Amino acid sequence: MPAINKIRLTNIVYEEGNKCYNDELFLFNGYNGVILLENGGGKTVFIQTVLQGMIPHTDLADRKIKNTLVLENAPAHIAIEWILNERPRRYVVTAVTLFMTDKGLDSYRYVYEYDEGDQNGIEGIPFVREGQGGTRPADKGEMLDYYNGMKERYPLSARTFSTIKEYRKFIEEQYHIIADEWESIVTINSSEGGVEAFFEACKNTTQLFDRLLIPTVEQSIAGHHPTLFADIFEKQLDNLKLYKKLKETIEENKRIQHQLEKYVQTFEKLHSSQLAYDKSKQKAKGIWEEIQIQKIDVAKEMEKNEEQFNLWIQKKKEHEVKVASYQIAVEEEKYEQLQKDYDLANVEYGTKKEELEQLSLAYYSLKFAKCKQLLNHYQKEIAFVESEMKKLEEIEELSDLQNQLEETKQALLGHFIEQMDDMKKNMEQIQFELNPIVRKIDTLQEEKRSIEKHDLDKQREIAGVQKTIQMREADIERLKQLLLSNPQHEQVEEKMAEWQNRHQFLDEELIRLHGEKKEKEKQSIELDETIEKLKNEKNGLHVAKEQLKNEKSQIENEQRKLIRILGRLRPQWAILESVYENEHSIYNRLYETIEKLKKEKEVLLYKERVALRLVDDYGEQKTFFSDPLIEERIKSWKNQLDYCVMGIEYLQMLNEADYEEKVFYPLWAVTLITTNKSKEELQKKVEDLADELRYPIQILTTEEAVKIKKDAVQPEPSWIIPAHWEKGMMEETFGQWKEKVRVDAEKATKERELKETEQKEWEYALQAFQQFLKDYPYERLTDFQKRWSETMLKIEQIEREIENAEQQRKNLKHQITTIGEQMELCQEEMQGLERKIQEGNQYFHYCREVKEAKEVEKELKDVLANIKAKKAYLAAQLLDYNEQKAALEERKQNLKWKLDSLKNDEEYKEVQSLTPIFTGESRKNLRDKIQTLNLKIHQASKSIGELNEKLANAKHNLTKLQEEMDQIRNECENVHEHWEFPSDGEHLLQNKIIKIKELKQALNKLEKQVTEKLSAKEEQKGKRNHLKQLFRENFPDHDIYTFSVPLNQAEEELAEEKKALQKEKNYLDEQMEQVSREQNKIDEAERELIKFIEKHHFNAPQVVTIPLSENEKMDFIYNRKKMVKAIIQELEQHSGQVEKEKEAVDAQKQAYKQFCSTVSDNKLQKMAIEGVDYKTGYEELLDFKKNMMIRIERSTNYANEHIRQKDEELQAYINQIHNHLKTVVEELKQIPKHTKVKEEDQWKTIYTFTIPQWDAEEGKQRIRDYIEWIMLQLEADRYVKENGLQDETKVRNDIEMWLQTKQLLQVVMKNEGMKVSCRKVTNENTVSTRSYSWEQSNVWSGGEKWSKNMTLFLGLLKYVAEKKQHQKTNMKHSRVVILDNPFGKASSDHVLSPVFFVAEQLGFQIIALTAHAEGKFLRDYFPVIYSCKLREAKQANKQIVTTEKWLHHAYFRDHEPEALERLTEKEQMSLF
Repeated sequence: MPAINKIRLTNIVYEEGNKCYNDELFLFNGYNGVILLENGGGKTVFIQTVLQGMIPHTDLADRKIKNTLVLENAPAHIAIEWILNERPRRYVVTAVTLFMTDKGLDSYRYVYEYDEGDQNGIEGIPFVREGQGGTRPADKGEMLDYYNGMKERYPLSARTFSTIKEYRKFIEEQYHIIADEWESIVTINSSEGGVEAFFEACKNTTQLFDRLLIPTVEQSIAGHHPTLFADIFEKQLDNLKLYKKLKETIEENKRIQHQLEKYVQTFEKLHSSQLAYDKSKQKAKGIWEEIQIQKIDVAKEMEKNEEQFNLWIQKKKEHEVKVASYQIAVEEEKYEQLQKDYDLANVEYGTKKEELEQLSLAYYSLKFAKCKQLLNHYQKEIAFVESEMKKLEEIEELSDLQNQLEETKQALLGHFIEQMDDMKKNMEQIQFELNPIVRKIDTLQEEKRSIEKHDLDKQREIAGVQKTIQMREADIERLKQLLLSNPQHEQVEEKMAEWQNRHQFLDEELIRLHGEKKEKEKQSIELDETIEKLKNEKNGLHVAKEQLKNEKSQIENEQRKLIRILGRLRPQWAILESVYENEHSIYNRLYETIEKLKKEKEVLLYKERVALRLVDDYGEQKTFFSDPLIEERIKSWKNQLDYCVMGIEYLQMLNEADYEEKVFYPLWAVTLITTNKSKEELQKKVEDLADELRYPIQILTTEEAVKIKKDAVQPEPSWIIPAHWEKGMMEETFGQWKEKVRVDAEKATKERELKETEQKEWEYALQAFQQFLKDYPYERLTDFQKRWSETMLKIEQIEREIENAEQQRKNLKHQITTIGEQMELCQEEMQGLERKIQEGNQYFHYCREVKEAKEVEKELKDVLANIKAKKAYLAAQLLDYNEQKAALEERKQNLKWKLDSLKNDEEYKEVQSLTPIFTGESRKNLRDKIQTLNLKIHQASKSIGELNEKLANAKHNLTKLQEEMDQIRNECENVHEHWEFPSDGEHLLQNKIIKIKELKQALNKLEKQVTEKLSAKEEQKGKRNHLKQLFRENFPDHDIYTFSVPLNQAEEELAEEKKALQKEKNYLDEQMEQVSREQNKIDEAERELIKFIEKHHFNAPQVVTIPLSENEKMDFIYNRKKMVKAIIQELEQHSGQVEKEKEAVDAQKQAYKQFCSTVSDNKLQKMAIEGVDYKTGYEELLDFKKNMMIRIERSTNYANEHIRQKDEELQAYINQIHNHLKTVVEELKQIPKHTKVKEEDQWKTIYTFTIPQWDAEEGKQRIRDYIEWIMLQLEADRYVKENGLQDETKVRNDIEMWLQTKQLLQVVMKNEGMKVSCRKVTNENTVSTRSYSWEQSNVWSGGEKWSKNMTLFLGLLKYVAEKKQHQKTNMKHSRVVILDNPFGKASSDHVLSPVFFVAEQLGFQIIALTAHAEGKFLRDYFPVIYSCKLREAKQANKQIVTTEKWLHHAYFRDHEPEALERLTEKEQMSLF
């Protein structure tokens, strides 16, 4: 907790408004301070007001703050500034504004953390406002605005709080301002000098621990509350009641089980009758379903007849469609023939026309090539003439002319060679064209021979096919007569579909029946195996049942043995029914007792060793020789005496100087130190142990111990001599002593042996207990119970399963027999159908053969027609190719003749010997050149006039040729201008002209034929389309039928079809009449059964059908009425038996429910009754019975597990208590550490607590015994009311009393008392060596008593604070205590000095209120003093508190010179 720097009180109005604090600021700067107020001046008011800053709305001495202060006119403002850190200085202010509302007292709570010099600090809070007449206190609204404004401006530093709890929690967690600490301060300020009152109820040590120390420690333990153990114990009691209730429930369940067994047995008879009745209903349902099947079959037959009739109508319609289609087909055939004729003529016309076009193109191209050749000739001739005319103007030399002549002849030779080469090339080209034509002619001739042979083969094939058709048609008629019962009215195609469907159905049915039979046989085998397995399992379960019985007997025998063993140790265990219920309690008690016995045995062993050692040491001695030993009894004596320590222990408690002064004394190890008061009692205790002493012991008082110094006279001690020393002085007494030692040794040995025997008995019991739990753990018991229950249920279930399985096996055998009969019938029918299907397939095979043969016949005829056409086509091709061949051969021959003529030409022979020159000139031009040159050489050249005439003729011919070429282009656009005119071109042109003339004549003739055929085709098309239009009108939903046979054959088939349709119509009428008669018989049987449906409901969905066997079905067809009457009679008989058994069940049910009405558990009663009310079926009832058994088992298991669990919880409860007691003891030991002060360099505690220790196992055992004692007490009559119910209030009060921590501590400590030792602190601030008991300290003088109480109070405050929040501070004062007139009798310096010394050592800042205006102690211990006086205000009868501050300047100058500046106080504004 931080120290207080400032306290600010504003508008604190009290004593009915007659006194008030205007706006006063008290500045302490963390130092002790005193506020002087005369008696009646309001010291208590001041303290209660200041406390509002830490714990708002707190009361003080039963005075409520709303009654202490006047808050109706204006709120009261309290603010306290705390020092958080010294360097640098940091503060936090906690402010509370108190005010009244319609609902009562309320307040605003505000916290603000800041650094030194902050204007918003405690003095900056606007508790005072400027008003019209001066200053006034701020109202609550203004303060709320201020607080909220600060919170918004400084969200990290300023906080407001909606609840007081939140406010207290925040300042405790953040600033270590502990609410519990201030609650204690409230307590001691309940009256003036409240410290004395605080300890008034703690006059002795027991009261101090019980009323103050233990409660203080418990309040500081997190999570603990005073009634915790009482609450847990009450739950243990509730669990005990629950266990008893569960036991009663189990017994009721068992009785219900017995009654339920009787009811189930009665219901079983009803179940058997019901099964027989159900079987009759199943048979009746089988007959009913057979009737429905036959009705369906008849309906199907009628539907089939109707379908056949509809099919006949459809066939008739289709026949009409075929007839109309036939008429259309006839006209279509005529149209197609005309179309073919037209197409052939048109194709021939097109071919000829194309041939004419190609021929014309070739003619014009040759003609154009001829023109090109002549054009070239005339162009060269013109060039030559012009050259000659030019030469006439020049005079040529003879040698030049001869050279020219020679060159021209060479050119002529070149011309001849070029002509011969062209002819050869043309001949080669012709031969190239002729070769494929020759090959083609050969191919065509070979193909013609092949086709002629093929034609002959096909004619033979047609004859064979026609013969096959005749044979197969005869076979078809034979099979038709064999397969059909009425060949005139039936069709194999229709019957075949029925046979196949029926065969497929029978095949599938046979497969299904075979599979079903196989499945049934498999099920039967499985059922046999299952029944055998179930019987074996049943036998095995009976064996297991016997084994479980033996196991149960074994467990019970072993448990009874164990209980007898445990009963010998504790009588309470002899009446146990089950060790499992108290497993943890028994184990813990055994274990703890054994541990206790081990320790006791160790003690006895020690005693035995000591006794035997004396015998060994002195048994053979005749004269005395000492070997002393002392027991450690000092620990128990410390708790029984006010002060008792060993010499060494005393020596170690001294300060260093005293220790050095007294350590020389050699007898500290055999010295005991006590007080004068206790010396006599201690001496008596030691003398009582003289027989056990090994060393002489001296006893000194504390005063005598102080006198022991090196050079001083030593005190005379009181010695206690070991008894055997005295007895060893004389031989006689020494002998007597040795005898006594021997007897004591024997006694010690016997005691040790008895203890060992007892230990072994307990160990044997623990071993037996552990072995039993190992051999038969609780899990094995529960598993055994579960297995026993499961075994019994399984036996019952298996017996039911065997019964059901045997019934199923019986039903399966009947079903297998029925299925076998059905399979035989199916197989017989299938064999007949297979023969029909086989012959039918043969029939269809023959039909397909006929159809295929006819198709082959048609195809062959088509092939012959094609062969004929192909022969004609081949003949035409051969003719054409032969003509082409002849033309090419003729052309080739012409070229050969021309070539031979050219070689024999005289001009060629003349120039043959020369070297050829290829100029490209024509032969005529070259001749003219040679002639001209010869003339020149003979000087007989032509005149210029001849040359001009020749030039003009050449140009005229050139012009004509160009015009002719343009004309050719106009007449033939696609003329081949690149052709060269061949050497036999003239011959070719003549041939083309002849062929063109012939083709034109043929085209004219073909064009006339095409026109005639087109006209005939269109006329036939009109006839065909008219018939199609009529067809669409008459048969809008049908397409025109396409015949697959020749039309002449189709005509015959249509006539046969018409006859067949009429025969079929007659047959269908006969069948319809027969089916109607069968339907009437079935309806009569159905009506007879319908009369009993309402009574027996045999056709209900849940009734499983027993179908009729095949023989029964055959009988039923001929004896329907008889079988229906028989099943009705059987239903009536079984129905009566069921009603009789129902009456017996109802009677037993009422008896069962009457019994259940006596069951005390309403829920169980309801469950038992509703079980038989709602479980109307036998299986449901058995399930209900099974569930009841399971519920009983679960209840038992739950009860056992509950007891075990609660026993375990009891052990945990004991451990929890023990741990709490250990914690309390440890915490109690911490309190003295908070009263330690530092003297010189050593820390010394003012208080010392001596708390007896106990062994953990012994402590737990004592708690367990105590808990059992409490349970035993609660069974007493004093806790039962007059109405027989338990007095819960009295029980609760006593439990809380018995389970208080102080009571539990007395139990574990075996009523050994705890001790408190206190040391005095002198006015020299030294701690006395001597300690005083609490009782002794309470008879000290008033001041000393106040001093030691104040020290303990401050230590408790520090302990509580540190338990709440760990304290870390760098400040001198870290705690604050405000006291109301604390001094009382303690005003002398030797009393106050120790208190303030301790307070300073513990870090406390003390703020005290007192009326003592005088006294040196004020200046010595309070550096800051405020004198508060009441002065008259302006209003009458009003007084205002004014303050005057006095500072201990010398103290501050010596110790804290910097504090003087902070302690400078500004004047506060006045409100009045």
